[in-house]
Amino acid sequence: MEFFVQFVKDYFIPGSSTFLIIGAVIGVILLYSGKRPNRWGRTWLTILVVFYWVVSTPLGAIALESGLTGKFEPIESLSDAGDAEAVIILGGGSVNLRSRGEVFSLLISASALRAMEGIRLYDLLDEPLMIVSGGSNPFLGGGTPESLMLEDMLMDAGIPEDAIVLESASQSTREQAMKLGPILDEYDVDGFVLVTSAIHMKRSIAVFEAHGMNPIPSPSALRSEGFDGSIAIFPSWIALDASQAAMREYMALGYYWVRGWLSPP
Repeated sequence: MEFFVQFVKDYFIPGSSTFLIIGAVIGVILLYSGKRPNRWGRTWLTILVVFYWVVSTPLGAIALESGLTGKFEPIESLSDAGDAEAVIILGGGSVNLRSRGEVFSLLISASALRAMEGIRLYDLLDEPLMIVSGGSNPFLGGGTPESLMLEDMLMDAGIPEDAIVLESASQSTREQAMKLGPILDEYDVDGFVLVTSAIHMKRSIAVFEAHGMNPIPSPSALRSEGFDGSIAIFPSWIALDASQAAMREYMALGYYWVRGWLSPP
């Protein structure tokens, strides 16, 4: 099952380059496969082009993201955090660079933006316990766990090492919830603020609540400021990447719903 899920992630996320190439190949095969398939091929390629035009525009990306971000807003005051004693930051992915037997790991922008939101909350909430979660990706050849790279960002911002707790074994949102529960119990933490990307917050809240926890959401920024100066109805790679991330999240929500992971066992 894990191999199948990873295969879908790698090749069949709408908005990805692999999905585009596979779709184009199917369309070309239909074009050269007889009269009726020829018509289907033209229709299929037209749909594919229109779809990719729409999802690669800022307007298309915003429309997709709006179905996931909901009413969640970043915490702006101490009172918004209620009785929270800790901040949990969920890792959002990393990449591994390999050369001559060496592996160098880097956080992707989603993870870095989550760390930045956690740093802001540390100052706002009067130095809470910081719990960072994320393992290394076995499908990318291992590498440094995300939690360690997140810890480095927090410490570079002046957060002391003894204020940071690591969870470095999880490989998914569900595993993060399962492994963080015992850590919260160990540190006698009842209330906590959950930091993750805005489009990931809906699924994260549902999964944590399914495991008996009541997180207070504070989503990180969707993307770095100053990067989106595109014309709203014209394609851009930034918008296409955003749409792909949203599509992936919709599929993950559907998968978690089918598996029954969004409600208490």
